[in-house]
Amino acid sequence: MFEFNPDGSIKLPSKLKALSDEKSHFQMKIEKEITSSVSPKACNLHLTVKGIDNRFVESIYKGWKEISQVDSKIIKIDETQFIISIGTCFSRCTDCTNLIYRYNEFLKGNISINNSTCTFKGRQYQKFTNEDYFD
Repeated sequence: MFEFNPDGSIKLPSKLKALSDEKSHFQMKIEKEITSSVSPKACNLHLTVKGIDNRFVESIYKGWKEISQVDSKIIKIDETQFIISIGTCFSRCTDCTNLIYRYNEFLKGNISINNSTCTFKGRQYQKFTNEDYFD
């Protein structure tokens, strides 16, 4: 039998609710900000960590920096807040997206992103159609 909440939505079974509550106790919020839109362009990522040890922030950043083409630096504001400054390079937006992907992968999707002043959309994948097939 299904049970309903007062707003008409279906109630989650207790096992799913416990899993949902477990996932929500830790998370990361990222806000993208363009700090200079004229050359040399620069951006900041404002990271806020909640409910988890923050050591992973710097270790993931160090691994990313080794393969990244952009100049960057990390600033630790306090135990829960960091700013990652990303400098000018042709692949600046791609490298930034890659860093966010690494954090998202580590936290298993418990991440929220606010694009704020960032205009980068990334690749827009379209659905495959018959016109895309070549003999």
